[in-house]
Amino acid sequence: MLTQTLIDKKEISPILVKLLYLFYKLGDNSNDQDDRKDLIADPEWETIKELFNREGYDKYLSQEYAEQLDSLSMNSTGEHLNPIAFLSSDYLKSIEESNVNRHLASALLLLMQGDIDDQLFTGFVEIIVQLIPEMIEAGDYRNLCTIYKILEKHLSEFKRPDASSALDKAIKSFSKDSITTRLAKIYEDQGDRHQPDLEELILLTGTSNLPWLIEQYLKQTDAAMTKNKFGIISKFGSQASRMAISKLPGNDARQTMMLLQLIQICRGVIPTLEISKLLQSKTIEVSCEAIKTLLCLRDDTAVPVLWKMINSKDDHLFNPAIKIIHDFKLKELVVKLPQIIKTFYITGATLERNKVILKLLGKFGHTAVILPLNKIATTKASITPANLRQTQEYLYRTLAGYPESSINELIHKGLRSRNKQISIICRELLEMRQLPVIN
Repeated sequence: MLTQTLIDKKEISPILVKLLYLFYKLGDNSNDQDDRKDLIADPEWETIKELFNREGYDKYLSQEYAEQLDSLSMNSTGEHLNPIAFLSSDYLKSIEESNVNRHLASALLLLMQGDIDDQLFTGFVEIIVQLIPEMIEAGDYRNLCTIYKILEKHLSEFKRPDASSALDKAIKSFSKDSITTRLAKIYEDQGDRHQPDLEELILLTGTSNLPWLIEQYLKQTDAAMTKNKFGIISKFGSQASRMAISKLPGNDARQTMMLLQLIQICRGVIPTLEISKLLQSKTIEVSCEAIKTLLCLRDDTAVPVLWKMINSKDDHLFNPAIKIIHDFKLKELVVKLPQIIKTFYITGATLERNKVILKLLGKFGHTAVILPLNKIATTKASITPANLRQTQEYLYRTLAGYPESSINELIHKGLRSRNKQISIICRELLEMRQLPVIN
């Protein structure tokens, strides 16, 4: 093999040169300390290394002998002969570069488990580092994940400075710009395919991948691909939140909402000033996402803004505000909702709002609202009596969501009501709960 390499004037891999040296060191069992001197400093070793270099071998090979070697591989027409085939197709795959790299890395990791000196250990680690880019190109993500975990395990266990330093550098090499740039391209090119091993490698190699992940996420318009990218970014937790906040200024409404949705999932102890600024956004959807994000982060800045939206006459503000109160179970606002139920003058739109609020109150069933509801149920003064009657009937329909003890008085008042519909509702409630009728 070496002879053919010299004939073809090809350069032997530096990895192979280093590996041969390290295996020499590993097999050197001489007890003579003079024989165990550092081979790298040996002038003869420098000469051997020069022989492996295509620019250097001519220095030690005469022109006549080089021509003789070259002629051995040529036929009568002057063309190089093909080597005699001796490998079947079953064996060819085993010597493909991707497989060789994988097996070499596995062998080195196994050797690193043994009792070897720091120089050998460091040399093996350095060779593994050189294999990383080629293994990424080969798509060997699962084994790269294994390598990363083993290196981390060694680092946590080793106390020897030289070995620990080599391991630390090796782990950091996974986060080099050249590696993250390549991972970004591979991940983008995969489309909507799901490659768990690739995603695990991205997560293992750390936050250096977050900038390009978020950039790809913000560019996405396809729902499935957006979901995939959202999923992997969210696994970075609060680190993703902090980066998302830093990217909030200057984005359009769609991208701003995407970043806010990311923060809602990732959360963490993070500054909220940039989010609070969005409460005043002219785009309702953005301000609503900002409210939800602040609530996820347990920041009460959003509560007054939400209450203002509830009191707005604009349904585009009222409806999303009601939904947020429901989704986040905001008791401090729920108990205040009876205040905005109208009784004296009820338009058609106001009647619908009354029903929305009463329905929400019934779902939560907080006893703190029973007193104001009792007042609404017994109100008589109204310039829109038909709509007041509908409001009161709907109120009684929602009482099933409250504890029995809190609504007994209200039910028995309803039984004596002149509104037959309310009496029927109260009778049904008593039968459903098997409460006694008080005359």
